[in-house]
Amino acid sequence: GYLAWERGLNDRTIALAQLGYIPGPATAWREMEGLRVPCGILIPWIIGDEIWGIKVRRAAGEQRYQQVSGGGIRGGLYLADHILPHRPLVITEGEFDALLASQVGWDFMRAVALGSASHARIDRRWYGALLGVPRVIACMDADAAGAGAAAQLATLSGAVRCVQVPSGKDLTEFYQQVGEAAVREWLEEVTNGGASS
Repeated sequence: GYLAWERGLNDRTIALAQLGYIPGPATAWREMEGLRVPCGILIPWIIGDEIWGIKVRRAAGEQRYQQVSGGGIRGGLYLADHILPHRPLVITEGEFDALLASQVGWDFMRAVALGSASHARIDRRWYGALLGVPRVIACMDADAAGAGAAAQLATLSGAVRCVQVPSGKDLTEFYQQVGEAAVREWLEEVTNGGASS
């Protein structure tokens, strides 16, 4: 469905990310375990063995991404457990972009997401994990909010480089336009110190 055709994610990536689905009308909400949860694709933020929050990608509505109340993802890094010393790191704006980057370039890099351009201030708890990373590539969406988030990330360290995909508004749109091999080639180039914005 949507995750494969629109987002390019394979079954393995979907299973590892523990993505789920709450069926129902595109703008509806459901009561679950005492929480109001919007219908749509569930994106759990699991770091260590803890659920930090759950976002839902809705099919329609004014706000496509909703966070289930009670979560705390602001300042967090989606997929933070995947950060490895000595591996370049790509920071994307959205979770699906980080999953796609991980799927395409797992053998030479890692990817995390802010969850939103407005969450560009990374909590200090992640600084230790970022210390051993040789290159940090900020690849935000090609819009004003993304440019602001990239500028904010660039203040973290001289190791942060801001790049934009060669075409499309984000990594997923770029993937849809050029395919997996071209995205992999571009990711290899930017994580090895080539190609700038």
